[in-house]
Amino acid sequence: MPGFSNRPARATLCLLLMGLSTLALTACGGGGGKKVDPEDWVADLCDAAVDFEDDLANIGQDADDIDLTGKNAKKDVLAVFSDQKKAIADFKKAYEKIGIPDSKNGKKIDEAIQATFKEREDFINDLSKAVNKLDTGKRFEDDLSEAFGDLDEPDSLLTRLEDLDERDADDVLDLINENGDCSSTLAD
Repeated sequence: MPGFSNRPARATLCLLLMGLSTLALTACGGGGGKKVDPEDWVADLCDAAVDFEDDLANIGQDADDIDLTGKNAKKDVLAVFSDQKKAIADFKKAYEKIGIPDSKNGKKIDEAIQATFKEREDFINDLSKAVNKLDTGKRFEDDLSEAFGDLDEPDSLLTRLEDLDERDADDVLDLINENGDCSSTLAD
């Protein structure tokens, strides 16, 4: 069966997909500026994150079918990245409808989310550029693993929120952490 299960590049691609599930949102205007009750905001953010994670799971199934030794390997890997970019765009659209939490530092929280999305988009773009430079053939799989290893994966949304001054995001972090599915999705 074609694919690259149990191979280093396969594992790296899967880790990339899992890491993207923590992606936050890099929108030009963030959550649109409307202030929303923190509980409602977290619920909407978590719903959008779970939808995003589902999209990535579907993309991961497509990635499982890639034959890294085939002549279309590069094209297929780049198609996965293209699908990820679309999933990110969909996540951003959902986020833009949420607003910002009506808490003391809702704007700082929104800025942290925007920064996380920006880093994730840049990460996917950098990976795409690196893969575009690779030659297909016998070394493609090894070169792909090396390309993944050369880039530093950005922090998760939860990590970025935790890095804010404790008082800046405590109320929102507490609400996220109360929802185990949400916190694990945002922390992966």
